Amino acid sequence: MVQLLVFVRFDYNEEVIEEFFFCKRLESNTTVELIFKVIDEYVLKAGIPWSKCISLCEDGAKAMSGKLTGLAAEMKGVASECKSTHCVIHREALAAKGMPESLNSVLTDAHRCCESY
Repeated sequence: MVQLLVFVRFDYNEEVIEEFFFCKRLESNTTVELIFKVIDEYVLKAGIPWSKCISLCEDGAKAMSGKLTGLAAEMKGVASECKSTHCVIHREALAAKGMPESLNSVLTDAHRCCESY
């Protein structure tokens, strides 16, 4: 079972608000088309114009990250200004791969400090 969690960040009265948007259980064999369809249906149901979507942050899974065939490409088709970035949590994991132990311990300590805030 796979859970699709969608959060939104928006400007409201000159303040940036971040909120949970929706969660939907998906079949274990998720495809770009299925993921986009679920998001599209929810966005349309909420009455939000796709032109308001300017950014997508994804986890780098195969169905999400392809520039020509991934979710970012699908969203760019309906929201031409939409940019895609890779989740910062996963960036940390990628950075730690192959890192010398002396540097990895510094990264681990810094991560622990951040978690306490």
